Amino acid sequence: MSQQNWRSWNENKVHSYQNLYTPKTEAKLQEIVQQNESVRVFGGRFSSSDINAGTDTLIDITQYNNVLHIDKATKQITVQAGITLKTLIETVQNEGWCIPC
Repeated sequence: MSQQNWRSWNENKVHSYQNLYTPKTEAKLQEIVQQNESVRVFGGRFSSSDINAGTDTLIDITQYNNVLHIDKATKQITVQAGITLKTLIETVQNEGWCIPC
């Protein structure tokens, strides 16, 4: 893969990278991590930090975003790391629950 640039949402941070992966499953995420010496993970690009500096391999977790389990007895929801807050809140509300303030 040729060199490309990762940009934060407001474009105040720019870092070069060689490889970009967008896993949808835990197995694929594990495979990517095992096959690369160093990785950095990002989601919605809302951070203006240097989170993606210093590595050639990036993992975009925006597609790793499923609700895995809803336990109605304990009122716990298990989700993948790429879930958005909007989707999580909608899931919680669909169960008739709310997130405490």
